[in-house]
Amino acid sequence: MAITKADITFQASASNAADATTTATGVNLSTGYGATINVRITNGATAPTIACQCDIEVSNDGSDWYVYRTVYGNTVNSDVTEASIEIPIGHQYVRTSFHGNTGQAVTIEADGSNVTGV
Repeated sequence: MAITKADITFQASASNAADATTTATGVNLSTGYGATINVRITNGATAPTIACQCDIEVSNDGSDWYVYRTVYGNTVNSDVTEASIEIPIGHQYVRTSFHGNTGQAVTIEADGSNVTGV
């Protein structure tokens, strides 16, 4: 029997302004068996003074959030930081929160998949 998966967009590609925070809506994983999140942070031609970071946050109830993992960008002009994070079966909700970049905006995005059948 083949494993089935559902695509998830946690954060569509967007600009995260300097000193801004972009927090996605939580995704309910209760009908699945864990998930994978792919994070991308892209610096512009002029990189931020302090790098952007992406907190992968998990919750049991969709209201109290805890940092599960953090992906750190960098301060290199036009550079791209990518990471793939596994979310175990025990977490019911997950979301992303991009923040921390100063001086310049960065482009952010996060997508992934949820195992929905085994």
